[in-house]
Amino acid sequence: MKTKIIVLLQFLLGANTSAVAASAAVADPDTNLSLHVEIGSRMYTTWREQLRVRLGEKFYLGDSEFTARIDRFLPDFRIIDGEFTSVTQKLANPAARVIVYHDTTATDTTWAFLNFPPHFSPRSFFTFKLLEIDGYVPADSSATMADSNSAKPSQQPPAPADKPKESQP
Repeated sequence: MKTKIIVLLQFLLGANTSAVAASAAVADPDTNLSLHVEIGSRMYTTWREQLRVRLGEKFYLGDSEFTARIDRFLPDFRIIDGEFTSVTQKLANPAARVIVYHDTTATDTTWAFLNFPPHFSPRSFFTFKLLEIDGYVPADSSATMADSNSAKPSQQPPAPADKPKESQP
């Protein structure tokens, strides 16, 4: 069934089959994937909350009436021709799509990134940032990475840039 859908998408979109297949494979829920997320507020800038959630799991946003769910994880996030996709299975630019709900109505959708400040749309009340990824297993099991089942932001400061040489008169 999945192959028929991919072929149909290829026909309709004129897309590369491998790119569509990789995107579909990444979108499948991974029950071992656990994301450590920092939630913030644009209105109350000092409020922060950290939660560890699984893909597809509903979680509450503070003590508000709002809930959220991470419905998609892309290990190497890119936007290509207006489509969100992952160009590799490596944790090169990991992102998680967060949908915010009030009651049962989706009110906002945004992406949370690892190693980047919180990302949000101009109308967003809540902000989201990925702090850590646990249990990630690349869809292509032959892929090798130094630590494929965990990613944390770099704890080392960036290397200092070379000073420009002063010109001599």
